[in-house]
Amino acid sequence: KYFIKRNTQPTTLRYREIIAVDNPVNFRVFEETGDDGECFTVMTYNVLADFLTSYYQFPYASISSRRWEDRRKKLAKEIKYYNPDIVCLQELQTVHKGSKQLRKTSDHLKFFLEKLCDYQYLYKRKSRHHGPPKDGPELGNAIFFNPDKFGYDGNREVEYEKLLYEKCEDNKGKQLYGTGNPQVALLISLRHLATGKKFIIANTHITSNFAAPYIQLMQVRMCLQEIRSLQGSGKNRIPVILAGDFNATPATAVYELLSVGTLPKDHECLEMARSLSKLPFPDVSHDLHLSSAYKTVLGEEPACTNLTHEFE
Repeated sequence: KYFIKRNTQPTTLRYREIIAVDNPVNFRVFEETGDDGECFTVMTYNVLADFLTSYYQFPYASISSRRWEDRRKKLAKEIKYYNPDIVCLQELQTVHKGSKQLRKTSDHLKFFLEKLCDYQYLYKRKSRHHGPPKDGPELGNAIFFNPDKFGYDGNREVEYEKLLYEKCEDNKGKQLYGTGNPQVALLISLRHLATGKKFIIANTHITSNFAAPYIQLMQVRMCLQEIRSLQGSGKNRIPVILAGDFNATPATAVYELLSVGTLPKDHECLEMARSLSKLPFPDVSHDLHLSSAYKTVLGEEPACTNLTHEFE
């Protein structure tokens, strides 16, 4: 509903600097590729937890547009409009049973279960390696898929803290990578019913700890390893679709690893990591041959996918 003048700073944003429009932005129109029996669609979305919708984070957004009651209607409308065969959601908020804040917290997962009732789904909450779950809102990732188009062949839950803690050889590494960043990934093996072809759909949300890009990098490296172990080998190797919120821009080590497949040994991010502890993965590379969907279709990455007071 609002556009921001590009020459203003979010930290000094004032109402007069916001350009209001009468009608909401129309849904994007995508080119039809035709349906040869093998086509299907995938949507990925960071739903945004309630505690991250403050004025401090989004000073250009109205109070009503930041409320879950209003946001959920728009999210449901967009998903219904595109009618994707697979929906990957990150930062999906719910409340664990027995929580003292059960009545105070919006249950985003419950809402999507009602709106996407024709889909089958799996949900994986963030998982702390040490200590019990914190009371209050519980965040996680979910994958919804159309059972009329896909058969379910199994899944794997990836808990970064636990796996990186076990992977690290020194105590400094265990403390650095194995505590304080409870992000997860969810991998599902699906079978396209019309063709019998198998593939993996993966959904993850990488830590937003921008001060420690090496933690982001190692979480992604762990995710790629788990995907690779599910793929098989040779002629039996199955393709993968990786969705998620990677909290990364094209200038980051995470993006370079995903798109290029490797990092130079003297990369700044790796040098920073080595100065703190032994690397969980000395070999920071993969052979998944991933390509960005945005860049493949548009020829370049979008100029902006998120805008807060401190991040674009």
